[in-house]
Amino acid sequence: MTRKTRKTRSYADIRRERLTVPAVAAEYLNATRETSPENFLNALKNVAQARNMTSVAKEAGVQRETLYRSLSETGNPTLLTFESVLGVCGLEIVIRVRGAAEVIESDGGSQTENLPTDNDITSLITEKKCFDALFTLMNNAKTASDLVEGSSSSPIFSWTDLGGLQGNAATEN
Repeated sequence: MTRKTRKTRSYADIRRERLTVPAVAAEYLNATRETSPENFLNALKNVAQARNMTSVAKEAGVQRETLYRSLSETGNPTLLTFESVLGVCGLEIVIRVRGAAEVIESDGGSQTENLPTDNDITSLITEKKCFDALFTLMNNAKTASDLVEGSSSSPIFSWTDLGGLQGNAATEN
């Protein structure tokens, strides 16, 4: 009886094959940045090697030796080199608000959560209008008693409803 030997591949070969897919490379780099930032340059080097370091260096416009040095443990690539390497690998840098979760929508677009809702925006606009109206009224008042409800003269507005700023501010000048 002859024994069949299984053909096996090394982890490095499997990783190299998978990292040629931009979505996999992006997930790999993001996971490394979040869990082990000190290894990020090594992870980027793995992504570049998956696409052939010589080709990546040429397309990125840097020497191969310079690219190896930049992506070493002690490397410190410039932003231009970093962006060029990512671009060659089909990736890009994205800046987002810290703590805002990104939701991928069915149409392929994305939307950031934790943004103000329509109600929040309406509330902010109302508050701004109230502030602007109050500021205008205060500037137009001749004395402090002109602003206070119940003073001897007719008040410019009533404190009872700041949401609607009741009063005759439009007619006072």
